[in-house]
Amino acid sequence: MAIFRYDGKQVVITGAIGEGHAPSTFTIAVDDPALFAALALKDALVRRGVRVDGDAVARHRDVTESFAASTADPLASRTSPSLIELLRVTDKVSQNLHAELMLRFASPDGTREAGLESMRDFLKSLGAGQDDYRIDDGSGLSRNDLVTPSLVARLLTHMYGSEHREQWISLLPVGGEDGTLSNRLCCTSDGTRVHAKTGTLARSVALSGYADSRSHGMLAFSILVNDFSAPSATVRQWVDKMALALTE
Repeated sequence: MAIFRYDGKQVVITGAIGEGHAPSTFTIAVDDPALFAALALKDALVRRGVRVDGDAVARHRDVTESFAASTADPLASRTSPSLIELLRVTDKVSQNLHAELMLRFASPDGTREAGLESMRDFLKSLGAGQDDYRIDDGSGLSRNDLVTPSLVARLLTHMYGSEHREQWISLLPVGGEDGTLSNRLCCTSDGTRVHAKTGTLARSVALSGYADSRSHGMLAFSILVNDFSAPSATVRQWVDKMALALTE
């Protein structure tokens, strides 16, 4: 048996793996993305025969510190995809790093705290009260994040009635077609579909979005399941059945 430990800086694996045993895969968060990028760049250069002296280091600049780009010599440049494209990646494949960056992008000064305040102001404009939500980050990974399905449904209804409806819906995974729903919620025989964002943590399964109902048109829904004892796969199956039932 192999024991896996990670303290944010170093990965330690101890124990033994039996001959012919299936490989094990561990996914860990990058503790210092800037340093990771520096190390990856150095490694890529060395592997291509470029001599690199010294250690890879990273400088962490305060968001309030100005950067004198005019005095720097550009080494390379890359044009970013449009905002709608970045948002589509964020929601379609559930890219949590993008979500955290979007939180800061939505703030006036690029900070997490200001981004959270902007989000709270928007939710208050929808009539959200103190008991409807508690938000601690941009991705929803924090265990401190709480939200009622009623508020999520209210948000979905608001966005469906806004001028950004088409762009908004285009961000969501489509059942049986793409993103985190590529293998779930396949379209019904008459082509009705579910457009929804998934959410998965330990003992938490969520699905919120729109069901194209044959009887009632487009319906907004939010299903949040927490603290269950059944296998997550079983819970997801029941959540999917509820979502598909809305297309009737």
